[in-house]
Amino acid sequence: MNDWKQYSRYAKNEFSKGDFVAALKSHKKALNTGTLNFSTNFSVDAEGAIAAVLVSHFNISDTYTALKQFEAACQQFEIAFKFLHALSDNEACSSEVELALIRAYSHLNFEWTKFINQHGKDLDAERTLWYLNAQKTMEHSRKAAYQVH
Repeated sequence: MNDWKQYSRYAKNEFSKGDFVAALKSHKKALNTGTLNFSTNFSVDAEGAIAAVLVSHFNISDTYTALKQFEAACQQFEIAFKFLHALSDNEACSSEVELALIRAYSHLNFEWTKFINQHGKDLDAERTLWYLNAQKTMEHSRKAAYQVH
């Protein structure tokens, strides 16, 4: 996680200086690090490993937004959703992992909804439809998670 944190800090610094190209490159390195080390990090800290990947996608989205590349920004939410969906389908979830996934879906929902509300007019209709379908899936996942097993 140290490499992920280092790349993320560097990217935030570049972003704050307005060097969005350098920030994007570093955020992508952070995402790559978080993804490559995911299994190891997940076994130690499931919520932290999930959060590192999600935050990287959110940061990449923010950077694409600063570059006025709204389609690419929106794709990051779609990729993050696919990541969470695959994880929830593939993991024999302990209660700790289930709670981490619920929190991650909630955070993704918040960030994606905020993005759609701000930039939906700048997106192809397909992106908005993708978002609406993902919303239904996330809602279904949350309801299933709260059912008594």
